[in-house]
Amino acid sequence: MIAKPDLKTFQLLPWRPKEKSVASMFADIYEPDGTPYKGDPRWVLKRNLKKAQDLGYTFYVGPNWSTFTLRAASQNLRDSTKGIF
Repeated sequence: MIAKPDLKTFQLLPWRPKEKSVASMFADIYEPDGTPYKGDPRWVLKRNLKKAQDLGYTFYVGPNWSTFTLRAASQNLRDSTKGIF
């Protein structure tokens, strides 16, 4: 699978300190042959928006940012300077 970042979605997270800025960005997921991955939620949304538009409907949506808080099994997992798990 190939993740193609959507540069229009790039944003700095405003609640993080400016000296250690963190950003987020969404990506579209593609199969190795370049076709959209059918399980990509962004592709599912785009496909359904097109279907609704073709039927004369307006489809309103909003993002749902999911976060997970996990209890670390060791101190290394809590130290962000060590990288991702």
